[in-house]
Amino acid sequence: MTNPAQLTKFIRFHLNEMAAQNAHHEFEHMARQIAKLRLYSNILPATGPVSAGGDGGRDFETYRTNVKLAPTTRSAFALLSSGEKIVVFPCSLQKNIEPKVRADLDLIAADDGVGEICYFCEANLPIAKRRKLIAEAKAKAIMLQIFDGNAIAEFLADPELFWIAQEFLHIPAELAPELPTDEGYPGRKTAWKTRNVLPVSRADFVSVKAGLRCSTFERFARPDLQFWQEKMAGFLVREAPRGIVRDAIYEIVVAQLRGRDEMTSKTIDLKDFFSDVDVHLGAGQLDDAVTLLTYAFGAFWRGVFEVDPLFLFSQREKLTELLDRELEAAPGPGRRAGLLNAYARLELLPSCSGDLVDHLNAVKRWDAMLDNAAAAPLFPIDEYCDFLGTMLKSLGDDKELLRLSDRADELLSERAGKAAAGRKSMDRAQTLLEQGNILSGIKELHKAKAKWFSGERLHDALDVLLLLSEQYRGLGLAYAAKYYAMAARAIALEEPRKNLNWVLASAIFDIVEADSCAGNAFTCLQLFPILIADHVQHDNRPFDLEQHPRLQDAIGQLAALLGVLRLRDPDTRAALDASISEWPHYLRDWLLTNADNPDGFWQMESPETGWTSMQGAFLDRPFGDLGKSRLVNWEASGIRWHCRFENTYQVTAVAEQLIAEFQLIAAALADKDLGIAVSDVNVEIAVSADHSKISVLCVEPSAGEFCVVLPASDHGPEQIAEVGAAFGTILYGCSVLADNELMKGFDVAALEASFVGRPYAELYRNLMPEDTFAAQLRAENRPLDSERQFRSSAECFLPWFSGPGPNYDEERAITDIGLRYSRLIPGVRYTLTNLVSDQSSYQRLLRLREEGLQDWEILSIVSNIAINARLSERGSQSSKEWKAHAQTMMERPESPAEALDSGSFTDELFSTYAHVYHGAFLNSWQLRYPECARPAAIEKFLVKRYRLRDLDVEHVNIFQWDYGIGHADH
Repeated sequence: MTNPAQLTKFIRFHLNEMAAQNAHHEFEHMARQIAKLRLYSNILPATGPVSAGGDGGRDFETYRTNVKLAPTTRSAFALLSSGEKIVVFPCSLQKNIEPKVRADLDLIAADDGVGEICYFCEANLPIAKRRKLIAEAKAKAIMLQIFDGNAIAEFLADPELFWIAQEFLHIPAELAPELPTDEGYPGRKTAWKTRNVLPVSRADFVSVKAGLRCSTFERFARPDLQFWQEKMAGFLVREAPRGIVRDAIYEIVVAQLRGRDEMTSKTIDLKDFFSDVDVHLGAGQLDDAVTLLTYAFGAFWRGVFEVDPLFLFSQREKLTELLDRELEAAPGPGRRAGLLNAYARLELLPSCSGDLVDHLNAVKRWDAMLDNAAAAPLFPIDEYCDFLGTMLKSLGDDKELLRLSDRADELLSERAGKAAAGRKSMDRAQTLLEQGNILSGIKELHKAKAKWFSGERLHDALDVLLLLSEQYRGLGLAYAAKYYAMAARAIALEEPRKNLNWVLASAIFDIVEADSCAGNAFTCLQLFPILIADHVQHDNRPFDLEQHPRLQDAIGQLAALLGVLRLRDPDTRAALDASISEWPHYLRDWLLTNADNPDGFWQMESPETGWTSMQGAFLDRPFGDLGKSRLVNWEASGIRWHCRFENTYQVTAVAEQLIAEFQLIAAALADKDLGIAVSDVNVEIAVSADHSKISVLCVEPSAGEFCVVLPASDHGPEQIAEVGAAFGTILYGCSVLADNELMKGFDVAALEASFVGRPYAELYRNLMPEDTFAAQLRAENRPLDSERQFRSSAECFLPWFSGPGPNYDEERAITDIGLRYSRLIPGVRYTLTNLVSDQSSYQRLLRLREEGLQDWEILSIVSNIAINARLSERGSQSSKEWKAHAQTMMERPESPAEALDSGSFTDELFSTYAHVYHGAFLNSWQLRYPECARPAAIEKFLVKRYRLRDLDVEHVNIFQWDYGIGHADH
């Protein structure tokens, strides 16, 4: 640990646990060591009973000394001596400390000659109460100083005093404050060249450890590793306290592994450390033991530690027994939390050869740890948040670790404020994004955003908004990206005093890039003057294209599109040229000169090649924002959305808002299995003054056609639930899940990202006034090659969820297949003979098998056709009667006289009943046939997610594939 503030909090937690452990004696000794190094050197320890009233309120005190302080003295004793003044030092772990201080003050004041009281207490004492007590002492002619738990923790976090914390609080060695390598190391090395360690001195130990750690982890000091290991070995003697010996072993072994990538030479030392691990049971000591064992396992796996693995497993078992015992006897939640944290890390090590570690066992321990930490106010939760961040780097996008992170963040928010928790979320987000876990990274960014949207962290919050915009754009969700970029720009404009120029310069690029990849080339053209203005005003090196590749890309792409438009639709190009006639001439000429460059690549490509290139470069048709109506296409999680709306100023703002909100919800749900069958949905977006709420009209669900009607006024955060309901209605048409099952995955978190401080429509209008929108020009022109189909081939980063389907269980699937054979064959035994014996029918069955259908699927289709043919002879009947008769026919063996002629089985019937069977198959898994899905999509869903064409069992050769016609087995 290098952060002094974090180390202070950790020490403060262990101080708080001393009362629960009845460690009054250790607290007194610790306070005396602090006093000798920071207050007075001439201290005499008390010999009376501790915390029993027999010490007269004095746990230790100074003695009179006649040592005079010369002006040039270098004696540490003389510099800190109290001289002839008597100073007494009471110590207390009592929680209700104010009356205790007052009582001790009265007791000590009764003795003459005391000049000062230095009071050490674990409980924190507010400054107002402290001043009141100091005033009361002054009235008794005594100077009073009070050092409470926070003050003591700060003392002990100092590198010079940390040895006291390690001696009396058993703080884990990993948390030692680091020596500044650029200043302190050379002097420390020089000092120790001519010194030998004093084996009983913790101060010497801490000093040598600082040098050893520096040589272990800093390349410049690596040549000195042997020197410092030899110095540390000076503590491995009989005279040294066992606690120091074990700590020295820890440092030597870790230095050997981390500095030289070798551990075998330290096997004897390692075994010595674990020989009495059951005696050293402080939370920090057990934590050190788990850490050292983790190092040992890692070294063994990597082949740099030659040891019998049974030794490692035996130590793992021993620590498990110790932790179980100590947890059962733990006096309070603080100690339990510390022990559970060590236990969780131990769960990450195998217990025997061949054991596969399940980190969920560690998660259970951490859950219990957080339960206890909630009741232990001083538990160092921020260090745990950092540890989780390290775990995520190892395990990647792990849902259980992210859930623990949420729990820890909430606890950290309560104790250190939302800003601190936001920092942890941001750190996790960066880790996940670096690993390519974009969806999980986005969720962590939203957590940081929620915690940072306050005045003092506005700079960080805007940074998150822009990073979110970048991530959504990378997922192909252009309108979601545009929403976040517009919000960042609007907030920055409202805070001119906060030096947010960098936001303005970056946000407008994000907006233009979002519109560009969405195919809104005319909108980009309209926003270009704003982009240039923001760039010039808020960037210190404007128009330096080498320094600003985004500017170069923006100019190049817009110029290329205008160049293509000139070749394919000169009338529209002329109209657009006229629309920018009022631009500053340098800007207009600059763009048009590039667009009309005869050497432009668009001049060289054939129309077909150029069209293919554009389908790979854009998410939607270039200049798709022209025309009387707009068609916006986008894709997410297997649903292809086609949103159409009137291309007017009023409608465009709110329609784009709805699309942006739908995209944000789609991203929030993308990692959930919602049972989506690949579908196309066509959404007509309309605006009506007669509607006060957002509503969905199912125009033709079987064709995937819906109409979403929006109120004429902007919808804000109070309508987010209505947006979610509209999205859910359309999603239901594409999902195999029942309504209640689908809603389980549709949690509130999916809606939280859908509002960013201001409605999208409002931000849109602020960015683009109505006269800039140029509604008439839009209506009079058309998208690029509007008669040609545009199908974006740009990669979709929100792919269809294609893993095992909801409720899927392979064992059950195999059992079901066996039951189909046993139940269905008797009902069509003789009909099968007729089918196999007929040349045409046999070839039809053979084609089905060649298409990948298993025998049990073909058998099921044949059975369905046969049952329907027999039921049709009964005439009309109710659905209930139909099902009852169908069940009876399915279970009753077929007689030779009942066999159906092969002519009853046509290609059309096989095709129809294949789809009917798919519905029955869905139903067998408690799923439904979604209205928007095409039959081919359902077949793909079942093949990919329920292994429709992969599984089979041993069965009778009912179709005689090996022998051909005329050899059916009866």
